[in-house]
Amino acid sequence: MHRMQTCWAICLLGLCAVGMAPRPAAAQTPADMLPPVVTAVKMQPGGDLFATAGDDHLVRIWNRETGELERRLDGHLDWVRTVAFSPDGAALVTGGNDRTIVVWNPATGEQLAQLGDKSRAIASMAFSPDGKTLAVVGFEQSLQLFDFPAGTLNRTLDCPCRDMRCVAFSPNGTLLASAGRTGQIRLWNVAAGDQPRDLPVHRRRVRGMAFSPDGSQIASASEGGEVRITAVDSGQGFELPRLSAKALSLVYVDRNTLAVGCSDNTIRIWNLSNRTEIKQLRGHTGSVSTLDSDKGTLISGSFDASQRQWPVGGSGAAGPQLGGLPANRK
Repeated sequence: MHRMQTCWAICLLGLCAVGMAPRPAAAQTPADMLPPVVTAVKMQPGGDLFATAGDDHLVRIWNRETGELERRLDGHLDWVRTVAFSPDGAALVTGGNDRTIVVWNPATGEQLAQLGDKSRAIASMAFSPDGKTLAVVGFEQSLQLFDFPAGTLNRTLDCPCRDMRCVAFSPNGTLLASAGRTGQIRLWNVAAGDQPRDLPVHRRRVRGMAFSPDGSQIASASEGGEVRITAVDSGQGFELPRLSAKALSLVYVDRNTLAVGCSDNTIRIWNLSNRTEIKQLRGHTGSVSTLDSDKGTLISGSFDASQRQWPVGGSGAAGPQLGGLPANRK
């Protein structure tokens, strides 16, 4: 009897061991999981396309007129944080947490090249107006300037911290600006490059930054709900009435109109001449993390896993959703 009990105990232990043994995980790509948070959106200059990207490692190319998905670009291994079209619209550059900068042909989806030394995660990229230089910032205390399309690193400029979130060229290409965790905007003369000027505009991390269409001002948005307009020449400026939510993204619609994406799921449209809020655009169910504008039309991306198109001169009703399925992530 004792031997029989021992045998049963051994069998039970064996079954438990089998049940507790780790099973091989089924192969699963991020695209098979939740719909992606959209953290980058950019319209093709002079074209009919726009690009979106997010946390599922994919870049998507959409048709602006139909809202239909045209192609998916699979070349990243982690979150894609930033996308940028060349000024002629012939190239699309993408970057993110996998420390890779990828150049694509947006018309075909062909991967053309990879840039950089994979030394840092990429947070933001911008082309110079002539399309010959690509500026890149991320989680490293430097700003890299690449010759384009050659892809060679031309210059490296010092940044104030290792958490840089924004980079932009002025419309005439003479100035370059970057911003991040310190709350200040660093300005360089592109020709000189070695004598930057710092504008202490915010107390918290800058999430969005853009030059005005005439290049005379810089708009910036911070996590503290501050949106500030700063004169490039004097460094003087003004702050719009403080938001109750975090300001996560912004874009100029025209010289006197600014759109701000917020963590309360709204897009605020401001008249900068009289510093008043014109309207709120509602339709997203998650934070509005990214914005782009072209000829009076806004495209927004959100943590709700959708992108929407809005006529800024319209009523403010929810813009049509362009692809995607709501994920309701805040």
